[in-house]
Amino acid sequence: MSETIYYKTITISTSDFVAIEMAIRKEIGYLERWLAESHEFAMGRDINVRRLFDLRVALVEFSA
Repeated sequence: MSETIYYKTITISTSDFVAIEMAIRKEIGYLERWLAESHEFAMGRDINVRRLFDLRVALVEFSA
């Protein structure tokens, strides 16, 4: 099964860009702290590891 992804170009202000970037970085920091403090078998750990990876990828793509 193939997946089709559509992209739409939008224009945002510099302040909006900075706010979005800061929000992504804040969420990454939260997840890093949670994962560092959580037990290896904590409920939801796998999901949050994946979420952290996705956010890091999003930050790189957003900042490019």
